[in-house]
Amino acid sequence: MDTKLTSFFVLLSYACFVNGYITYIAIRLPLQGQRAAPGSPWPHPKEIKPETRVFSLDISNFEIRSTITGCDIIDKGIERYKSLLGFGTKDDTLETVNDLQIHVENTSCPKYPYMDMDESYTLVVDRHATLHTNSIWGALRGLETFSQLLYTTATGQDAMSYNKFNVFHWHIVDDQSFPYQSIRFPGLSEKGAYSPAHVYSQSDIKTVLEYARLRGIRVIVEFDTPGHTQSWGKYDRNLLTPCWHNGRKGVAEYLKHGEYEIMNPMLNSTFTFLEELFSEVSTVFPDEYIHIGMDESYHHCWASSPEIADFLSNVLKLNATDYSGLEQYYVQRLLNIVAKKKKVVIWEDPIEKGLKADSDTLVEVWKNEQKWQSNMKNVVQKGYSAILSSCWYLNYISYGQDWRRYYQCDPHNFEGTDEEKSLIVGGEACLWAEYVDATNLLSRVWPRASAAAERLWSPSYLNSTDDASFRLDEHRCRIVRRGIPAAPILNGFCGDYEVDPNTRASQQNTKCTNTGSTVSGNCFVSVYIVMFLLIQCYLHCIQL
Repeated sequence: MDTKLTSFFVLLSYACFVNGYITYIAIRLPLQGQRAAPGSPWPHPKEIKPETRVFSLDISNFEIRSTITGCDIIDKGIERYKSLLGFGTKDDTLETVNDLQIHVENTSCPKYPYMDMDESYTLVVDRHATLHTNSIWGALRGLETFSQLLYTTATGQDAMSYNKFNVFHWHIVDDQSFPYQSIRFPGLSEKGAYSPAHVYSQSDIKTVLEYARLRGIRVIVEFDTPGHTQSWGKYDRNLLTPCWHNGRKGVAEYLKHGEYEIMNPMLNSTFTFLEELFSEVSTVFPDEYIHIGMDESYHHCWASSPEIADFLSNVLKLNATDYSGLEQYYVQRLLNIVAKKKKVVIWEDPIEKGLKADSDTLVEVWKNEQKWQSNMKNVVQKGYSAILSSCWYLNYISYGQDWRRYYQCDPHNFEGTDEEKSLIVGGEACLWAEYVDATNLLSRVWPRASAAAERLWSPSYLNSTDDASFRLDEHRCRIVRRGIPAAPILNGFCGDYEVDPNTRASQQNTKCTNTGSTVSGNCFVSVYIVMFLLIQCYLHCIQL
């Protein structure tokens, strides 16, 4: 990502400024690396030219102007960031930043973010700050960087934008629950959701889409099949394959298969249903891509069924035990359905099994956390574009600073040709919710996902975890002050505030303090948490 920050000034005088104060675990283990200057942005821009002059900000007279008018993404972005900056008082002993002028070369205003959108920017800070970008998306990223030079204020997608993540991968349904409230098939959520309260209504979905759109975040929804579909069968059991045990149909053999599971490829009605469902989903979600899953399609149920054996032999004209051939048949029929409306993302599993997908299919590499390179090689050498998530599974908890491991994972770090490496379009930090709900979601994700964000956004030569630790600590304090209950990366403190049990960034003494000034006031912001069934964040901006 080509981002430049020139004439970078530390705005110490502004009230409620964020500082981070991590310290050592033991005196014999001093912190390594170079401590970052206050106001250091995260992720690190491609280029920074720092200076030492200090400015103040008088928010009552500060203006943000843009060369684009009538674009809601820019207009609401300016409004949002002015509110983030609107804390504290002017220091009359310092020069003042009077305004920020945003110059956007391409004056078009696309309604939604998209693949390969230009997010580059050049920011120059002086009395009349300027932000030069090629597109409205670069303007949003530059505004975030400008806000990080001071102190800023708020939720899940807010936290994504604070870290410049640009895609929210919404794994919206799974075995356990079908919370998507379908227009065409309302019974899916009525029978398949945890409860009537645990659904995503069409209104909820519109709210998520609009909130993301205004922050330059794409929303790619996932309906995972043919496995992970137990909740679908609560609506219509015929959608699932009847499993067999001891010569009886619809009988479980636990540890191998349930009574009914994995989509039933023998019935044309299965594909008629899928065509109607995905036709609806394609109109609800505007992104050009839909994720159709295809992971963990275990064959035990199919292998137990004499009906499947007969279907393979007499209908598909395959060997009666060719379950990979059956999966290929299912995959291709679904790809043909979805390709009428959208491009697709799939997990790597079908490719690993030797199955073939359309050449424009985007493949997500998620297996083999420690040795993912061979998996990536297998995908790109077949000509598929790829996303890496193997090394950023945030639900794997370990003691210590696991963010360092995330920071050191580079999707280009495998033995491949330049052409093969050019097929990698990004990476994804994943949080699976087996042990996560609204009580620990945000603290589990942040700031660990921030490490993945910088690795994907910033140049590859920025690879010192010791140096990054100080900026990450400050950034963690920054987003805590904005209302995100991000976990600490090490012992230490942020300032005269902490996070209270109600996930509210608050003051111990109702004062915001830094080296420049102390201002009394109520310095907290409430947090509204949107809890999804499963959360993932996918960032497609690889370092240049």
